[in-house]
Amino acid sequence: MALTDPATEGTTGDPQPAFLAGALALYTRYTRDPERNGADLDGALRRIQEGVASLPPGHLDRPGALTYLGLVLRASYERSGRAEDLHAAVDAHREAVALTPEGHGVLGLRLINLSAVLILRHHVTGDGEDLREAWECRRRAAALPGLGRTHRATLLSSMGSSRFTGYERAADPVRRLEQSVDLFRQALALTPEDDPQVLRRRLNLAIALLTLDAWTARTGTLREARELADAVVAALPANSPDLPGALMAAAGARMANPRTLLTSAARQEVVALHRRAVDATPPGHPRRASRLIALAGHLRELAFDRRRRRADLSEAAGVFREAALQQQCPPSERLDAALGWGLVRTELGEWDRALDGYEAAVDLLHSVAPRQLLRDDQEFLLSRVVGLGAAAAACAVRRGRPGLAVGLLEQGRGVILSHAFDADSDLTRLRETAPGLAARFEELRDALDTATVGEPLPEEGPPGRASRADQRQRLAEEWRNLTDRIRAEHPGLGLLRPVREWDERELRATAAAGPVVLVNVSPYGSDALIVTEHAIDAVPLPGLDPRTTERRRRAFENALVRIETPGISRRQSQRAQQVVRATLAWLWQEVTGPVLDRLPGATRVWWSPGGLLGTLPLHAATPADGGPGALDRVVSSYTPTLRALHHARLRAARPAGAGTLVVSVPEPAGQAPLPGARSEAGHLARLIPGATLLADASATHTAVATALHHHAYAHFACHALGDVQRPSGSRLVLHDHRERPLTVRDLARLRLPSVRLAYLSACATLRTSPELADEAVHIVSAFQMAGFPHVVGSLWHVDDAIGAEVALRVYEELNTGDGTLDVSRTAEALHRAVRTLRDTYPETPSLWACQVHAGP
Repeated sequence: MALTDPATEGTTGDPQPAFLAGALALYTRYTRDPERNGADLDGALRRIQEGVASLPPGHLDRPGALTYLGLVLRASYERSGRAEDLHAAVDAHREAVALTPEGHGVLGLRLINLSAVLILRHHVTGDGEDLREAWECRRRAAALPGLGRTHRATLLSSMGSSRFTGYERAADPVRRLEQSVDLFRQALALTPEDDPQVLRRRLNLAIALLTLDAWTARTGTLREARELADAVVAALPANSPDLPGALMAAAGARMANPRTLLTSAARQEVVALHRRAVDATPPGHPRRASRLIALAGHLRELAFDRRRRRADLSEAAGVFREAALQQQCPPSERLDAALGWGLVRTELGEWDRALDGYEAAVDLLHSVAPRQLLRDDQEFLLSRVVGLGAAAAACAVRRGRPGLAVGLLEQGRGVILSHAFDADSDLTRLRETAPGLAARFEELRDALDTATVGEPLPEEGPPGRASRADQRQRLAEEWRNLTDRIRAEHPGLGLLRPVREWDERELRATAAAGPVVLVNVSPYGSDALIVTEHAIDAVPLPGLDPRTTERRRRAFENALVRIETPGISRRQSQRAQQVVRATLAWLWQEVTGPVLDRLPGATRVWWSPGGLLGTLPLHAATPADGGPGALDRVVSSYTPTLRALHHARLRAARPAGAGTLVVSVPEPAGQAPLPGARSEAGHLARLIPGATLLADASATHTAVATALHHHAYAHFACHALGDVQRPSGSRLVLHDHRERPLTVRDLARLRLPSVRLAYLSACATLRTSPELADEAVHIVSAFQMAGFPHVVGSLWHVDDAIGAEVALRVYEELNTGDGTLDVSRTAEALHRAVRTLRDTYPETPSLWACQVHAGP
């Protein structure tokens, strides 16, 4: 539930410049009746813009005029949803702050106004930097001396809003909510009963209390929230812009009470309040989608009457659909609505209409996590929609459209990867036909890369300085315009096309060297989508439901943990290995066996599991009776998406560099020693002519990152640390890993145009969080994003001696004797090395089933 916007509190602290009197009169008339007087807002905005444009930079009236311009622009955004008005409001308030000297009496209020529009923009774009800067503005305002009672109350209310916004991202969300409630209480205590802001501040306190109750269910919280919300609803006039929010809070307070579910009258009251909130929100309003979503959600939740259930669900689906189509609303809200649209239609068994909803959701996904956001923001937003592509694909399969299912699954996962692949497009032909466009593409790409580094904001920079968020917004607009122009003017080059635009022939072309199997696990049915150069087929996998898959995955991972635990008894280790073998047998029975039975002549297969299956070894699946398994039938590789495989092949076709880099850290600080790493690295350095060795203290972040630019092949014999909470923080353990870790984020930012193979003789380099399983955020994918077409990694812990043995076998096959490696044979070489190990240790699959090849 959204708070009321503190920027609407209507006080600027600025005298009204005389030349703006007419404009501000129009604005005041608009605020009294926004529905009737919409033209007045347009007129006010036009006059204020003309007035500000007429003022020279040093004019005394300019800061005050900019403050009013910012307020009117914000109102224009609230009415129309035009993002450009919101960005312009940020610019106006930022300049007003920049022109206000320290110690000026209105600096605090101007900082609050800037903070408010930054929070509003964060709500629209998901940019966490806006949120951080908003809090910094309020911190500065709080530190200013001489705030009167009225301004102090405004500041406290604004700080409460800042603590509330983004609480779900905090390490301790409950603490953030408690802080928000406390600040709202302090603001309300300083607000007289006749103050125009008293109702808005009561409403914000009610909303914060409701949210806190949802996390803690504390005694009295819900009752207080309901009393506050009901009092605000009773006091507000029918045309108040705050009325819809108050009605939603009143409905939320009733819905949070378990007794509401017991009577039909109480349920009907909740729905009636939400209907009033929607009716009070004019078409085109940027919060209309959120209010429609709330109504639809409660229609679905309260559809208890069997006689009316289908009608109520149908209405809920229709309302969700209406919300998803609100073009003026934030993409994240429209995506939530489209998900609800698809979900409710599945509950009704209307698979064709469910598919419409899920298609709409998939098509919004890239707008929710666009390229200009910081990596942390992208990951947070994408973690909320894990499984979207799987649901959409399952609906398409149910409708008999496997080709569409592949396109939806591709578009619904690997969003961050796709941004990287767009930025890494081969511009050779574009340079020949339009060198200016190619050069501008590279300039903008590099500028966006720099702007999205995401280092912490300084505690206090130059007042009003344009932030990186502003810079990213401007660069993103230029990037969109440029890429649209390239696609429109040079369609034959096929650049920058999302997979959803590929036809089936293009999808099948990715399987020219062998079948690609996308394994989809969904509550709506699980299937293997087999892409060959001739067809796309769906193989039903009825035993692969999400609950069973999750249970199997958890048991498998727990068994691996037990195996790796120091001091484990032989009996416990054997039992854990039994679980591993049972998992391989289950994978064969439910996934790999049915797929390979449909591909009797295949000798080479690419697996793209994703989701719950992403950490399980499909390539090593084996029948329970000991018969031939996957290792005996096909050479396997992995790819996060079809597009990743396509891009890797394009990469492999580019001119290659030369030289091998060997990195060895056998005794890292704070980690167990790796005695085999030193001999492994030394052997490789002797085997491959001209290899560069960075070992021990020489293997630092800077040295390794620099050396990667000058070598086609890179081998790492070291530890890897997976960060399940923040997968972009997963790292290779170099000599200075405590001071400067070489993380997924760092690796993915590298641009290495002539590399070929990264061999990671390290543990669990494909580990990620369940919430980001669709995004394949791990060390292996980071090397792929950096430019390596071939990567060898591991699904779990690699035994030191076994890892060295496998690596040496692989390199002996790839080594040509002249300092180059035949990387096209990487998958086959690894396959043979793993089979040899399997034959040596057949009862200990944890030793040989973990290492995998990713690439063409």
